[in-house]
Amino acid sequence: MGSGDLRTYQGVCSQRRLQKWQKEGKETTRSEPAITPATLAVKLDPAKRALLADVKAAVGNPKFAFVDARSPQEYKGEQVNAKRGGHIPGAVNVDWVTQFNPDGTVKSAPDLAKTYEDQKVAKDKQVIVYCQVGFRSAMDYFSLRLLGYNVSHYDASWNEWGNDTSLPIEQ
Repeated sequence: MGSGDLRTYQGVCSQRRLQKWQKEGKETTRSEPAITPATLAVKLDPAKRALLADVKAAVGNPKFAFVDARSPQEYKGEQVNAKRGGHIPGAVNVDWVTQFNPDGTVKSAPDLAKTYEDQKVAKDKQVIVYCQVGFRSAMDYFSLRLLGYNVSHYDASWNEWGNDTSLPIEQ
């Protein structure tokens, strides 16, 4: 969200990935490396974050698209984690877990692209991603950025939208 050339590594942060790592014969250790403290200077880019006013203005605007990273049950309003269930009008559902292979690694760029193409998420739109509290949608944000989409993250997400009864929803 503004830290420049930052890379991620599909590290061993889940049991499945650890098992895959070990099955591939890669080294593991229980020793802790010496770590040199460093400072990461982060300059937030406001264009990469959508606020409530931005989202309200984008609803119904054909230049925008919404991606809801929650489960299909949350998206449809069957599982309610706010005052109301459903989704932001016009949003498509790309559950964040669909971006992972069975072994827990992130799918390839072509496979990720197909996921969004299947949901008709067009590259010529400004895409706003959200979930319940901004955690799951961070994965959609990462994937869409990787694929070259113009994307921003509504980190207040359904926690804000679904609890404000003055805002429109779809189910």
